[in-house]
Amino acid sequence: MEILIADPEIQVREMLSFYLQDNYEPITKIYLAQNMQEASDIFSNHIIDICFCGHQLTGGSGLELIDFLRKRNIDTRMLILSDQSNDQIEKIYKDENIFYYFSRADIISSFDQFIKKCETDKVQLSRKQILASYSPVSLDFLLVLSNIPCDIFIKLSDKKFLKCLSQGDMFLESDKNKYSSKNVDVLYLKFEDDNRKTINQAIASAINKVFTSQTSPFQEKISIVHSQVTGMLKLNGMTPELSEVTKYTVTKSVEMISKIEILNDFWKDINLLGEYPSKLYTLQSILCSLILKELEWNSEATFFKLSLASFLQDVTLTSINLIKIKDYNEFLHVKANLSNEEVKCFLDHPFKVKDIVDSIKEIPPDIDKIVLEQHELPKGDGFPRKLNALQMGQLSCIFILTGITSRTLLEQGSSFNQTEFLDTLDKAGYSKGNFRDAFKILKKIFS
Repeated sequence: MEILIADPEIQVREMLSFYLQDNYEPITKIYLAQNMQEASDIFSNHIIDICFCGHQLTGGSGLELIDFLRKRNIDTRMLILSDQSNDQIEKIYKDENIFYYFSRADIISSFDQFIKKCETDKVQLSRKQILASYSPVSLDFLLVLSNIPCDIFIKLSDKKFLKCLSQGDMFLESDKNKYSSKNVDVLYLKFEDDNRKTINQAIASAINKVFTSQTSPFQEKISIVHSQVTGMLKLNGMTPELSEVTKYTVTKSVEMISKIEILNDFWKDINLLGEYPSKLYTLQSILCSLILKELEWNSEATFFKLSLASFLQDVTLTSINLIKIKDYNEFLHVKANLSNEEVKCFLDHPFKVKDIVDSIKEIPPDIDKIVLEQHELPKGDGFPRKLNALQMGQLSCIFILTGITSRTLLEQGSSFNQTEFLDTLDKAGYSKGNFRDAFKILKKIFS
């Protein structure tokens, strides 16, 4: 199947292209066009099965492109992308045979309905199927699991895994020491269709054991659990069982973090363990808690929204270097040094995380909006929606500001200069609009 994405905005073209390639099959080629001329040239030289077309194109419109196809008897299913409501756009295209309408502000969440229409109309486009997969698990967490819920493997190469433990075996301190002495930090659980529920139940029990431990510092508990759950999510997706594990994990984190004394000089001596994403999640959640308390937004649901957004925000990113990128401006600065796959991964991840959030049932509203807007900028030149400081909600602004702050604290450590940092934020516009209140509290925290 060959697909054309015709839209004047580069982010829309790239994001949609990456999302389609990663999630749907069979796709043999995706063409991109930014204006009417490029789109017509592609149609003249290739057989296009589906066209995602912006209602407004540079040098024309969706209607004009449809007229171009009609005059040449080109049979392509047209999907219109528009800022207007579906009702409004349907009136404009009422005499045209449009296959589907997408809201540009919320393209990805419409894909389930779009795929159902493909099934009804026997269009050969469907979600990729996930087969058996190997999920990394730390040696410390295997100790918590105790009884192994499935076969455990050691990774020999990207495609080769060797079984080293069997389902039902005990993982003991001696096993940990044996693998540690060989510089092996993680082993791999093998997820298959018939064992996913059992494995996730075992993980949930282990997580509960970690959180109820009386000896470990709360930062250590959260970091250990976060690193395991995000590892599972990255490789296996948001299964119903893992959805429950994730909600439980974040709920327990919220309970712990909410007990922190407000305005502690916490960043100087906080004991954050585990991989960088877990440190980031813990620190950002703490900052969110402090800001919400100062704003007197003490609702557990509000804190849960920001904590879950923080937990999931980078779960689809493939490297620590991508996770460390503070904002869209920094991404543009380092883009030339990234591979095409890394660029694709970064630009796509707000949409992919939104998909994960949408798949979790019975959670507070607005979390999907928070993760989608995580790389917007105060002056309206971020992505993907180009919202400015007045157009974004306050929760999104708190989330963006705490994300930048947490990454800076983790990067600079003891050399962190709060005056210089706050001045940089101020000049970039993070003290204005709906960022203003959160920025004032950051100044108070760092004073």
